[in-house]
Amino acid sequence: MKITERKKQIIQILLESAGPLTTSDIANRLKVTSRTIRTDLSELETIILLHNLILEKKPSIGISIIGNKQDKDTLFLDITDDTSFVESYTKEYRHTVILAKLLMGEKSLYIDQLAKNLFVSRSAIEKDIQDISNQLHSYNLSLVRKGSQGLFIKGDEVAVRQAISSLAARMNKDNLSFESILNKHMLLDIDSIIEIVTYWDKKNNLSLSEVNIRNLSFHIAIILIRMRYNKTIQFEEPKDVMAFDQKVQIQMKELFTYIEHAYKQQIPESEQKYLLLHLIGMMLENKEFCDENLIVKLRLQAEQIAEEFINNIEKIVSLDLTNNKSFKESIILHLLPSIYRLKNGLNLYNPLLTEIKTNFTSAFELSKIINSSFKKYLNVSASEEEIAYIALHLSVAIEQRKKPLRVAIVCPLGIGISRLIKLKLEENFPMIIFENYSGKEIKRIEECDLVLDTSLHEYKIPSLRINPLLERTDIRRIDTLISNRYSSESKAFSKQTILIEHKPIGKEEVLSNLSNRLKLCGYVTNQFLDGVMKREEMGSTEVGDGIVLTHGFHKDVLKTQIAFAKLDKPIIWNTEKVNFIVMLAIEAKDAENVMQMNWLYKMLINSEVITQITSCNDSQEIFDILVNFSNKYV
Repeated sequence: MKITERKKQIIQILLESAGPLTTSDIANRLKVTSRTIRTDLSELETIILLHNLILEKKPSIGISIIGNKQDKDTLFLDITDDTSFVESYTKEYRHTVILAKLLMGEKSLYIDQLAKNLFVSRSAIEKDIQDISNQLHSYNLSLVRKGSQGLFIKGDEVAVRQAISSLAARMNKDNLSFESILNKHMLLDIDSIIEIVTYWDKKNNLSLSEVNIRNLSFHIAIILIRMRYNKTIQFEEPKDVMAFDQKVQIQMKELFTYIEHAYKQQIPESEQKYLLLHLIGMMLENKEFCDENLIVKLRLQAEQIAEEFINNIEKIVSLDLTNNKSFKESIILHLLPSIYRLKNGLNLYNPLLTEIKTNFTSAFELSKIINSSFKKYLNVSASEEEIAYIALHLSVAIEQRKKPLRVAIVCPLGIGISRLIKLKLEENFPMIIFENYSGKEIKRIEECDLVLDTSLHEYKIPSLRINPLLERTDIRRIDTLISNRYSSESKAFSKQTILIEHKPIGKEEVLSNLSNRLKLCGYVTNQFLDGVMKREEMGSTEVGDGIVLTHGFHKDVLKTQIAFAKLDKPIIWNTEKVNFIVMLAIEAKDAENVMQMNWLYKMLINSEVITQITSCNDSQEIFDILVNFSNKYV
């Protein structure tokens, strides 16, 4: 695909801008319409993605290119030096385009035409079709292939809508844009729908969040496209729709009037009620709009799930959040719409999924354990889109528990230079406490966590020599030092603390054997086992899938270590059959930082790895699996 001069100018304008720009801003500079800019942007999105960058669009804020400077520089050089851009389609991108076309209901979809449009051979498309057919089975959908009619999907309309939402979520996870697929291959400008929904929201003072506005717009876009091919949803209307505030139902009718006027399509009653279900899920936190009985019923379930989730978190990472009332309440309020969506089979489109998984990895992985409660109380599992929002709440609670890192600054060149260094450091590391000391205050310096020194002093705590002018290389080295301080310095396990019990064995004996091994290796005191037994009396330590995760008290630990026991003969622990026991011995100084051992709980929710471990015949095999897995994250 050739890139026109106007499209080059759009990229340059966005790269040079200090902040987001609206389509109107760009249109005014290039003397074209906003619609033209939106069309150009949808075509440019793939080129931007191929440079490891993201075209971020925020309603009412603007558009920007997100990514690191090196990738931006490469994009700038490419568009200025090369006038013959050719768009390349990866296998994943081809799958996405073909699946989107099929799910949206596009007719006359033929192998030869797909091969021509996606710049690959017919045999490549044939292989793609086979892969896609296998994917569709998981949604209870089938791919039908008829010569004169081409390719099309057969199945329940609700299942099709759920598959579309899942596809959009998966694209989002892979840093691809579902909106660009709609714009480019479905000829539907979702930004125009977002503008309509935003106007409607402000006019009626509903105060929907940006994410909810995008969600609502996404579902409207799907409705419009499916209607093109005479595909409308039919479903049994839940009583919740009738219980919802009549004023909001009238306001919803107003939104459909705007959409029908803009797109010259009359939207059936069933589609309007289906979208109302989504809106109910978005507004459940607002008691003003909802039936009180509905809220009471949902809240009871939310409280049960939140309580179990918090208890399970403590089992996994010794992170006690039981007394954090604000965290518990925030989780309960979030669970109200989540439970509603899960019970009604409504998929959530979360445009922030990739960003949350990247920036809050530990909290995201830990939050997955809430699915055990969803299965227990609702008989369903939540998608990654739902989990991601729960992870945000958890990450806030974790950050609140962290003690600020104290860093000593030692500079013999005078108070002025010392203060200048401190100001620069505070600007670059706003969450760290920096304190100035003279080189003679050794005792006070070594009470801090780290030392930054412009001279050659030696200290008993981690330190780094820096340039008084604090150059860019110094900032990078300091960032590394701080990151290392927050991360786990070792994997905290060894072959000596891995046991395989071949003979039948009881619960108390397993715990005793693991505690004794930790004691013999010098990691815990004689009292550690007493603490483990008390912890067992406090509540279940089973975490599902045949796994137990138990721990003693910090005061009885000499050095942080993890012990593992694999049982050849599974036993009933409390209520569940188990064959893999993990015992945490966490030193007091590491207790606040235990979240950094994210490899452990990632492993415990990885069924493939657990299966490998439980099929091992000796401790060396288990040790090798643990090392290989932990090396990915530590």
